[in-house]
Amino acid sequence: SIQHNSFESLIMLRNLYLEKNFIQYLDFLIFLVNLNTLNLAGNKIELIKSDLFIRLTNLNKLYLENNLIYHVDIDSFQFFKKLNEIRISENSLNEIKKEWFTKVDTTSLNLNNNGIEILLDYQFGQMNNLRSIYLSNNKIRIIHSMAFKNLKNVDLIDLSFNEMTELSYLDLTDSLKIFSLDFRANKIEIIKKSFWAGIGFLKILHLTQNNLISIEPSENILNHLLKVNLNLNQLNLLNEDMLKMSNLIEIN
Repeated sequence: SIQHNSFESLIMLRNLYLEKNFIQYLDFLIFLVNLNTLNLAGNKIELIKSDLFIRLTNLNKLYLENNLIYHVDIDSFQFFKKLNEIRISENSLNEIKKEWFTKVDTTSLNLNNNGIEILLDYQFGQMNNLRSIYLSNNKIRIIHSMAFKNLKNVDLIDLSFNEMTELSYLDLTDSLKIFSLDFRANKIEIIKKSFWAGIGFLKILHLTQNNLISIEPSENILNHLLKVNLNLNQLNLLNEDMLKMSNLIEIN
């Protein structure tokens, strides 16, 4: 591990790259008040404590992927004022706490390759600038209908390689910039009628490699949807409502 005072004299340090070491404790960060980029990927970190980043108010990029993180204190990220990107992928988290992001307004959040099972209502707080959410390769089987509510600028949500078995109402009506919604390689068998009512201005829907046998008809014809990927499923018939989407340029 790195000694507590190892970086005491480096108060002007902007970028610190310590990936692929054996670091477990991070109390040495207290002195790095001007840090802009912090890369701690590929270490042995298990816990993120509430006072860990207390002086890193200028941090713009935080990379914590490929560690052993199983617990994050609820107010660990509250001190960041300029954080643009968070990567906590390839860790051992089994849930997302709403409180993590109540004071964080990052644009990119990567939680791929954890053990997350459920997304609750208002899961991502008031992250008004959030554009990309990566949740691939988790164990997500339940998504509450308001999980992505209030995310006005999100344009990409990646939920591929999870455990979903059906799609029902998911409120993305606030997301005026939503472009791509990715459900590849889940276990989805049915798309409920209510699903189409909530996905707002979506342009691309990825449903490849599921167990789809039914797409329920809907009166909510999505004239803005441009592309739907349906290959590697078990569909016998394509619902006629799908063929009424006037702007659709590709069905795969």
